[in-house]
Amino acid sequence: MLFVFSLLIVLGIFYLVFSAFYRSDFNRINEAFLEVSTSKKNVIQLVLASLISVTALLTMVLRDTSWREEPEIFSLSSIVMGLIYLWLVRVVRSERIGRNMFCYLVMLGMLQMILSTGLWHSDDLNRYILEGQQIINNYNPYAIPPNASVNHNLVDHKILERINHPDMTAIYPPVSLFIHGVLALISPSVFGFKVLTGLGACLLVLCSLLLILELKKPPAYISIVLWNPVLIIFGVGEAHNDIWVALLLTLFVYFAVRKKVLISWVTLSLAILCKPFAGIVLPWYIFKNPKGWWLFPSIAIVLVMPFLNAGYGLVRSLFSFGHDMHFHGALEPLIRFIYLNILPNQYVSTSVRITLIIFLLLGGMIIWKASVNDNLANVSVNFIALLLWCLPTLHPWYFLILLPFLPFAKGWSLIVWTSMVGVYWLHGIKMQTIGEWTEDPVVTLLAHIPALILLAWESRGIVLRKFPKN
Repeated sequence: MLFVFSLLIVLGIFYLVFSAFYRSDFNRINEAFLEVSTSKKNVIQLVLASLISVTALLTMVLRDTSWREEPEIFSLSSIVMGLIYLWLVRVVRSERIGRNMFCYLVMLGMLQMILSTGLWHSDDLNRYILEGQQIINNYNPYAIPPNASVNHNLVDHKILERINHPDMTAIYPPVSLFIHGVLALISPSVFGFKVLTGLGACLLVLCSLLLILELKKPPAYISIVLWNPVLIIFGVGEAHNDIWVALLLTLFVYFAVRKKVLISWVTLSLAILCKPFAGIVLPWYIFKNPKGWWLFPSIAIVLVMPFLNAGYGLVRSLFSFGHDMHFHGALEPLIRFIYLNILPNQYVSTSVRITLIIFLLLGGMIIWKASVNDNLANVSVNFIALLLWCLPTLHPWYFLILLPFLPFAKGWSLIVWTSMVGVYWLHGIKMQTIGEWTEDPVVTLLAHIPALILLAWESRGIVLRKFPKN
């Protein structure tokens, strides 16, 4: 029964992708390059920069270890990729890119995605494989945790042993589990899951290109998505399932821009039921297109029904993760530090969460007022970025949901923020020292402060314009 749902949902997603490509005007790419060529200076710069990026990636791929064993090497290599990415974005945003250089950047970007499959996969992938097998065998992942004895014959014991938080039932919403089920049917191996996730990343890039063309941005802006180290390292290399929510959210914005209201509501509903982060754009879209709102609760009820026997288990892990855990957050560490010095310990976590929610609401009000006349892509990038700033935990792969909309970001703060994801691996130095998973506050500051300063500078005009002095 669960697998039937899985198959129907995945076939539905592919139908949505096909619908996006059907009758799409790819001639816009040719039209964009009429009488446009890349200067010789920029050709040399982009070729040298791209080769440096590939070399940095190969430095990580060719090692027999992961960032946990060699955090300095992996972090330095990924930071180099981030710096090259910033250089490439600067050129793409400010200069005319011709057809040949566009093809070169796309092909070499795709090559990096292929090479990144050689990186060590994320621990989360082990959970994806197990939960996929549970779906195939009609076991409820919200009721049966990974360490349950019934799972011992579903996957290899090495996979079971490497699942983090094995006592916690599924945290991902139903659409993610259904996707895991189909992927597990096609290939239940680690490498198979990585390749299939890489194919999902390719679909994400193609759908991002469709959105760029639809909103009349230069086709070369796809490099802002394709060359981002988040996509290469954490999307394809570590194979995080955030790829799928990013794909669905991109399809949602694409269909919404094309005024396909009902199909846009379907894709938004699937995106939220893939990962709740996508829900940050829900209030705005209800305000703009209320006539299709009923599709979200309807689809949610249908997709949750097969798991209802889990009861509170449907949200137990999600609530536990959201309330008790925090790691590498952008604003959370500063707020927590303040409250630890003024409040009793038992009130700190709750107070931090409440403060972050208040920041989210206030920031949402500012974005709402400042974005009345913006298109949905511009609105989405701002709301998603706001959510990420307010999360208590911010792993680098969370940025995948932001990537498709970076070509529409007006400033540099979000581009810089995502380019610095390699700093995250520097936490491994402290982890090696004390022998357990831990956060280094200095690393967290280094990863977020430059982008936060840039964001404050870029946002000052919005705040002053919308809230003038009396």
